[in-house]
Amino acid sequence: MKDQHQQPVIGVDIGGSHLTAALVRNGNILPSGRARIKIDPHTAATVIFDAWAGALTEVIQNGGLTSPKIGIAMPGPFEYDSGISRIRGLNKYEALYGLNVRTEVAQRLKLPPENLIFINDAQAFLQGEVYAGAGTGFDRAIGITLGTGLGSASAIEGLIKDENRAITPYLDSFAEAYISTRWFIARFAELTGMECRDLQAIIATSGHEQQIRQVFAEFNLHLENFLTGFIADTQPQIVVIGGNIARAADRFLPGLRNNLKLKFPETELRLTKLWEDAALVGATAAFATDPKESKTYKPN
Repeated sequence: MKDQHQQPVIGVDIGGSHLTAALVRNGNILPSGRARIKIDPHTAATVIFDAWAGALTEVIQNGGLTSPKIGIAMPGPFEYDSGISRIRGLNKYEALYGLNVRTEVAQRLKLPPENLIFINDAQAFLQGEVYAGAGTGFDRAIGITLGTGLGSASAIEGLIKDENRAITPYLDSFAEAYISTRWFIARFAELTGMECRDLQAIIATSGHEQQIRQVFAEFNLHLENFLTGFIADTQPQIVVIGGNIARAADRFLPGLRNNLKLKFPETELRLTKLWEDAALVGATAAFATDPKESKTYKPN
């Protein structure tokens, strides 16, 4: 039986330009205590750490927590055991390279460093979906996050791991170069001469519906090719798709689902159920007291 009086833990999702944090108890996001801040990923390390700590302090105070445990979903490359950032050449968080993020944040929060654990963001996404979202009830699942980057993870018979398939060789480059927001921006600019800041701006553009359809058709082909290899290698029962690009799923998911069904009739394709909350839930799995929640948290 779950202990509803247990002190909640804090789940954190760090994205390319934001931090979201929330109170989590046994896989459930509590209605109070959520914080979300925008971050300039190109600013100085002290500014980034101070902003993160400020948001976490707000959550700690709102929850009335004492020496809280904090699970952080963090993009890579990153040394998740030691807390040292290895992010470089990705146009974000360059200033953190080589720094011990665990120590810097813990010091600002006046917490023991061991109270903070880090997990790959794609792993955290799939962990959350397997426990409380679209992947519940499946023994073999894979998940991808489509956004500023391409995240990939697998949960096979209780073992969850980051698959890091963004760097899979593809065409003249690698998979992430063709399956990400920056590809949409670059390809749409090639077709129209228009520079848009993100996918939402592309979709909102008037007078270019033909080009928008073309971009999504090409994206669908790239994603299908990527998933064909991923599914063939892992033989999952289900594929869960999340990330900001997934919010435009009506433009690509039906065709993708039909094409993959012909190749892999036993594999389901589902949209995320928890969206951003998936990573918050998954990031706290190592602190779970409910065996159902923690059973797949066995990082490779």
